[in-house]
Amino acid sequence: MIRINLLPIKKQQQKETSRRLLILFAVAIIAEILILLPFYLSKSEDVDRAKAENARIQQSINDLSTKVQATETLNSEKTLLLQRLGVFNQLESGRSGPVRILDEVQNVLSQPQNELDQLTFDKRDWSTRWDPGRLWFNEFEEKDGNFRLIGGARTNDDVAEFLQRLSTSVYFENVRLISSEQTEEKDFQYVKFEVVGNLTYNVMATPGAGG
Repeated sequence: MIRINLLPIKKQQQKETSRRLLILFAVAIIAEILILLPFYLSKSEDVDRAKAENARIQQSINDLSTKVQATETLNSEKTLLLQRLGVFNQLESGRSGPVRILDEVQNVLSQPQNELDQLTFDKRDWSTRWDPGRLWFNEFEEKDGNFRLIGGARTNDDVAEFLQRLSTSVYFENVRLISSEQTEEKDFQYVKFEVVGNLTYNVMATPGAGG
């Protein structure tokens, strides 16, 4: 009787079967990747577009917020400037003293316009670089040669410059700072101050700055 050993054949068949299964599994994975890849790429593009749109919207919001803040600041500054103009109108209409007093106030809140002004500023130790727009008046009262002034300024340095100018003016005497405090209105920060002193009407006309 002839015997045939089939074990090597079975092992070979098992190897072939395993190899075929591996190939089928790999093909299935590749096929799944190929099927899902366009979907993944499409979703990835959607996410990128969404991120870009969100960034654009956020930038628009930031720009709008900046414009709103700028508008609020301008409105606050406009209100303060109108208050300052109102005090000037009050001084002029009330004629509480000689016209030269009003002129001197305007000189105090001015910048040098020519060489004569420059010399006057230097003599009085006034800063030629100071911007008078950084300070304004809210109230001005005068009685019996005494005055009381309430106003605002961007910083304490602006108040100090204003006091230096008033103190060296020939029409103002005994100028004193009564109060100075940091204040905020609608995100606009400034220094609110109060100054008192005396007015001297009988002064010979002298060359003034800014005029």
